[in-house]
Formats: sequence, structure tokens, C-alpha cells
Amino acid sequence: MDQNAAENIMIDKKLMDGHEARPFEVYIELTISVNPGAQTGQGGLLEILVTSVSNAADRSGLVTVSLEVSIIHEIEFMEAGERQELDVVYGQPAVTQEISVVNTGNIRSEIRVFASENLRGWSVVLDSDHLGCTMENNDLLCMVDEGETLYVNVTVRAPYGAEIDDTYKFTVSAEPTETGVLDRQNIEFAAMGTAPEGVLGLSNVMVAQVAGAVLVVLLIAAVFSRRR
Repeated sequence: MDQNAAENIMIDKKLMDGHEARPFEVYIELTISVNPGAQTGQGGLLEILVTSVSNAADRSGLVTVSLEVSIIHEIEFMEAGERQELDVVYGQPAVTQEISVVNTGNIRSEIRVFASENLRGWSVVLDSDHLGCTMENNDLLCMVDEGETLYVNVTVRAPYGAEIDDTYKFTVSAEPTETGVLDRQNIEFAAMGTAPEGVLGLSNVMVAQVAGAVLVVLLIAAVFSRRR
């Protein structure tokens, strides 16, 4: 409504004395929701029209908003960029470390979490307390809401009967099932396996070697003593 129209209304209502017509603005906030079934690329035009009750034919207050749906499947490891190192002592319980995956996309997504192939007798097991997770073979399949964090336990077991120090490197990966490798994220692990300490701080292997050497010396000494 312009100032002249406002003044005419004031005259009709006998409000000229002590009143002044001034332009004013009203700010309106719109919240637009997208149907969950909408696909990327779908869209349209939204027309927003503001009219005066006194002059509904005036459509100068028309605003057109262009809308286009863009579904984003993105995830991120909170520990990304740093290699995770684990100390594993042979014969001791398996070692577990927690990692976290955040759904940074704009839609609820199914996320697959999996580890690289087990090698040299090492074993990596993944599990989660998240209610939306299920196991498929050795992979975790989890439904994660937009902005939600998924916590995953990575359990590493050393080879049975291992005695020689070994560093086992493996990768844990996560990806939205909708896009797969296109949005896959990886995190590197290194499990450093060592033998437990034995007598005098030596490993069991070293203790056995020393004991064997001592036994050989004693046998040789016994043979020489008999010959005398």
C-alpha cells in the first residue's frame, strides 16, 4: 500500500488529526519441506503473492522462487587423517578401539562399514550398539539419520600361537549404500603385535632360546666330566 492510499483510508476513518501515514514492511519467514520420496533434479516454481485487502487486483507483490531437489549422501570419519595404532600382546585378550562416522549429508542414509581382508592369521571384527545396525557377512549395515554419529567398535585379534613381533596394517571403510565407492571414506589402522615378557623382561621365545643354550652347555660339560 502506498502513502496516498493510506492517507485516503485515514480520511475515511477520520484519523487525520494526530496521525501520520508511513510506509512499513513485514518480514515473513517460509519453511519449505521436501517430500522424502523426491529425487535429485526434481523441482518447480513456487509463487508467493501478497495483496492488499483494499486492492486485490494489484499483483505487484508477486515473488517467484525456483526450487530444485538435491539429495546429498556424504559421511565423514571423526578420526580421519590420523592412522590409528593399537598395541596387541600375543596371548592376551583382543584389543578394541571405537571410531565414529558422521552422516554429513542431508538425508537419512544406510551406511556400510567394513574392514579389509584378514591376512597372516590376524582377525578384525566390527560391531556397534546402534539400534539401526545389522550384520551382513562381516559388514555392518546401519541406518543413520542426517547429522547423527554412528559409533563402531573395531576389535583386533592376533594370530593364534604367534611369537614373532609383527605389525599388521588394515583399513576400515564406510560408504553410503546409495552411492557406494563414490562417497567412500577410509581410515588406516596399524596393529603392532608383540610377544609377552617372560623371565627378566625377556620374551618367551628369548627365554626358550637361552634355556636351550644353557641346556646344551650343561650336556657338553657332563660328557667331558664322564670322560675324565
